[in-house]
Amino acid sequence: MVSAASSVTPAIFGLFINSLRWSLAFRSGVGLILTLLFVPPLICRINAEEDLLRAHFGYEHIAYSSHTWRLVPGIY
Repeated sequence: MVSAASSVTPAIFGLFINSLRWSLAFRSGVGLILTLLFVPPLICRINAEEDLLRAHFGYEHIAYSSHTWRLVPGIY
């Protein structure tokens, strides 16, 4: 059940990658800057979701999140 609730993170990662892809496709420096400026709010949202999941699922979510990545595998 925790994994279903955590399925929002791939959508957030997809949003970031799609925004980055369009910025690079159009060779837009402004788009690239806006994409990078979008990262801190995404991280805040991920942290808020993690807090909510931890409050709702407790130890089960802590155990789950100890072996999964939040956004980018191997980085964060």
